[in-house]
Amino acid sequence: MRDIAANDQVAKVLEARGFTQEQINQKLAQLSPQDLHQLAQNLNQLQAAGLTQQEWIWIGIGALAALILIVALG
Repeated sequence: MRDIAANDQVAKVLEARGFTQEQINQKLAQLSPQDLHQLAQNLNQLQAAGLTQQEWIWIGIGALAALILIVALG
């Protein structure tokens, strides 16, 4: 249940930023349930950090992609 709520919350933010449903599905499929939940919890905090939510989402996705690569290659 928690994963569904987190998925919906992140999807709404991505949709508000102009992503298509297909792009949203692709990006969410790349995240683990734990990463998705953590990202959803931090959405409001990210806005307060000075960058836009979209910028922080991209930073988060990039960091997760880098982590995945490190784990895969390590």
